[in-house]
Amino acid sequence: MTNKKIVSFFVLMLTIVGISSVCFASEKGKITGTTVRVRYDASTSSTVLLNLYKNDEVTILDKTDDWYKINYEDQIGWVSKQYVSIDTSNIVEKSTTGQVELLLIPIINSKSIATIEKGEKVNVCDTLNGWVNIQYNNLKGWVREEKLEEYKETVILKYVYVDVNSAKVREKPSTSSTELDRLNKDTKVAVIGEEGKWYKIQFMNVTGYISKELTRTTKAVVVSRSNDERQSSTTVTSSNSNNNASTKNNNTTTSNNVETSSNSNTSEEVATTSAKTNTEDLSTNSNTTTATTSDNEKTTENQQTTTVGQSITQTSSKGDSVVAYAKKYLGYPYVSGGAGPKSFDCSGFTQYVMKNFGISLTHSARAQASNGTYVSKANLQKGDLVFFSQDGSGKNIGHVGIYIGGNQFIHACTPAKGVRLDSLSSTYYSKNYVTARRVL
Repeated sequence: MTNKKIVSFFVLMLTIVGISSVCFASEKGKITGTTVRVRYDASTSSTVLLNLYKNDEVTILDKTDDWYKINYEDQIGWVSKQYVSIDTSNIVEKSTTGQVELLLIPIINSKSIATIEKGEKVNVCDTLNGWVNIQYNNLKGWVREEKLEEYKETVILKYVYVDVNSAKVREKPSTSSTELDRLNKDTKVAVIGEEGKWYKIQFMNVTGYISKELTRTTKAVVVSRSNDERQSSTTVTSSNSNNNASTKNNNTTTSNNVETSSNSNTSEEVATTSAKTNTEDLSTNSNTTTATTSDNEKTTENQQTTTVGQSITQTSSKGDSVVAYAKKYLGYPYVSGGAGPKSFDCSGFTQYVMKNFGISLTHSARAQASNGTYVSKANLQKGDLVFFSQDGSGKNIGHVGIYIGGNQFIHACTPAKGVRLDSLSSTYYSKNYVTARRVL
């Protein structure tokens, strides 16, 4: 390599380092608390360096899920995010046009830091020869300029519920368009637009179209047969329970036939589901749970007499209650420092949900990882807390959610996505999974 090339290379590297280092420096913040402690490390148990007071201005140097690293008059330390408001007037926001790799340096074969999904909001730090230096969560790196577009805040017009057993979500408002996903009955989705007989919807990381005729605006109210009987009698025999279960199955069949008839004009959009899937869907509804055949076979008919109240107690769990309560907040906005009830960040969401069940958690993902008992990924149960890194290391905890079963979890995701469901098997979350804790 000639001296000229060596000099050019070092100039490029210095430029890259300079651009990367000023990304956070462009962010200014203001202290919102009356007296706020600045700590040596991002932990409430760390040494206090100094106190800041309301309206003191700071420069943001770095961030984790719950803390900002700040500079105040050349003194550097960590402050809890909930006591800092960010001045966003000078921040340029873009969104990704598709799945994109965040690279360490602006070279095609550079090491990838993270994978960013389509539609994620990023902050632009600077540009360099067709490359853009961006900040994504607490990560900084490079992407090609053509991979970004102007960020447009998604406005949710309303929520609707899927009214058939399985409905197709399509890329465009047409029955001939590519199928993106299938949604189960009673799934709640956010409507972000309308085109004729179609809704444009968002669900998890999918944005697409669903026929209006396959939806309703209110959630179905299912009255459990056992609940009716509980009001009139305190005891039922297993044979009656079996008859009730049979009746419920007949009612379900009748209901499905009615749905098929009423939606005959859009029957193509109703995806066929197997008997196994229907059974699994029914088994997840704790309000309509009936005794299974295997349970009945374990004891004789004379031994199976039990009260309806006892049956409900046996088939419900605290984990189910936690999941049901957490799902009430699907679609709520993500706001840094938010701890409910109108907005959340990740640890604020878990803190708020668990507080409803008498469990006290610190407003910090890292601190919450010290609560409860360790549970392996293979033994996760509903209501367990699941923890993630945000740098692909699988070690440094910076995010938390609540496991809801079926390899999924609910969490306050990002400002662009709010409270939503995601899969532990997705590329990003499987790579960043760290641990889980049982606090129930």
